[in-house]
Amino acid sequence: MAGVYTSGDWYVTAGSEEAFVERWREFAEWTAANLPGNTFAKLLRDDADTRHFVSFGPWRDRDAVSAWRGHPGFQDRVGLLQGLLESFVPRGMTLVAEAGQTTPDPW
Repeated sequence: MAGVYTSGDWYVTAGSEEAFVERWREFAEWTAANLPGNTFAKLLRDDADTRHFVSFGPWRDRDAVSAWRGHPGFQDRVGLLQGLLESFVPRGMTLVAEAGQTTPDPW
């Protein structure tokens, strides 16, 4: 279990939900195609508040996360998302427990 994840807590301006999902998908696909160390990302929408989203994904290690956040393309793509947001809180997370069927990390 690698244990390194990133997470984002996104609150989108009213009426921008569909555009946000599309731009987030483009950002996540760019990440997977251009930066090693990340195998997938997930975006969840809050059922009770459809303007609230949470994203997460695993990373090989903290160096891979640092390379991603330091890449010039990262800031460009986050900038495209920020125009659709009321707030955004990025987080670095550590996996501390699992339950049920899990797929092993490829690392």
